Amino acid sequence: MPDPTETNPYLRKVLAAYNSRRTESFDALLTEDCTIVRDGDEARGREAVKRVLGALYGAVPDLEYRINDAISAGDKIAIRWEGRGTFRGAYQGVPPTGSEFSYAGITIYEKRGDLIARIWVSTNLLEQLRRASVLAPRTESQADAVH
Repeated sequence: MPDPTETNPYLRKVLAAYNSRRTESFDALLTEDCTIVRDGDEARGREAVKRVLGALYGAVPDLEYRINDAISAGDKIAIRWEGRGTFRGAYQGVPPTGSEFSYAGITIYEKRGDLIARIWVSTNLLEQLRRASVLAPRTESQADAVH
């Protein structure tokens, strides 16, 4: 299957912003009033969306995305993607493990002109981080704290 970013320059630009792991990279992609809805949680406004992304990059500083599939129709683009990285910082109450993990999801972008106005994300991120946390080997100091 061909790489969707090779045939869609806009997706190439979006993927480059995500993989830069710099929230300011999204300034040129998002409307001022952009909204992200991720697994039921909503953040409104470009700066709020960037905070959501910043929290993720803080927890997984080497996060790298790959787009597996893309469909576009009208002002919407749907992508199926995979992310990989190392869980180094706490994320939404889940303590870091230092272990590598991967997760997958589907994102729908709604564009207004050349900018993204809405983002809907369905992902298994928290499930994967919780699983990594439960399965992580205990250090001696963690084992001593239990006894």
